[in-house]
Amino acid sequence: DAIGLSGLLVSSTEVMLDDLKEFREEGLSIPVLCGGAALSLSFVKEFLHPAYGSDVFYCEDAFAGFRAMQQIVS
Repeated sequence: DAIGLSGLLVSSTEVMLDDLKEFREEGLSIPVLCGGAALSLSFVKEFLHPAYGSDVFYCEDAFAGFRAMQQIVS
């Protein structure tokens, strides 16, 4: 299992950050794939991953999402 989040606007990155904090507070630890035009690898590494504390994958495009899922299930 994994959760996928995508954001096209900068404001959606703030929602992702809030979501990941909520996931952590609720005890979730399943992998999360994050992508969309509003995201960058540095944002995921600097903000999203620390907010969640478990695996957060930056997926630049659908192919990166596919590769992340392959890594998750192996």
